[in-house]
Amino acid sequence: MQAQDNPNLAEVFGFEPEVLIRAFDALAAKTLAGKSREKALKAPIFIALVHQLDDKDDLRSNLKKKSSWSTIVPLKPPNTAAEGSVGFVERVKREFAELNGVDISKVLVNFQIVG
Repeated sequence: MQAQDNPNLAEVFGFEPEVLIRAFDALAAKTLAGKSREKALKAPIFIALVHQLDDKDDLRSNLKKKSSWSTIVPLKPPNTAAEGSVGFVERVKREFAELNGVDISKVLVNFQIVG
């Protein structure tokens, strides 16, 4: 699920297995009602995380609130290879300044290759 209206982040949820099993069992029972099992199982089955059903006791309703944990993760790993040496140096300067509690303008970075 996209996180905080940021296309570069995703919100990931963890569930106790029983929560998902009950939700999908409830959906399967509803899906199979009146249909042949073969026909019903050909299409993928989805449950919306934030959809509130009219029946609040429905096991498929508002699954997001039933998660046991959630976290925000970047969708793309940091692109260190493409950021180049200038981006790398700026990142090192920023992190060093934060670590030492000084303004970034007070940090000078100089790398040397010896050997």
